[in-house]
Amino acid sequence: MGLDAESVIERRRLKRRVTIWRIAAVVFALLFFGALFLADKQMAGSAGILPMSPASTSAVSSPTTAR
Repeated sequence: MGLDAESVIERRRLKRRVTIWRIAAVVFALLFFGALFLADKQMAGSAGILPMSPASTSAVSSPTTAR
């Protein structure tokens, strides 16, 4: 069962497309996790993405009004 020229070309084209999507997925995952771990800890913790450490929760004070 031999492959004709069109089948070989189509197979290479599909392989190239799959490779591009794989690279895009890896880049997206790296950017996502990089943003997740390098984000400001207080902002990310208050959003519920990363847990806030006890030290950072005590540093944040509630706003008070001047009298």
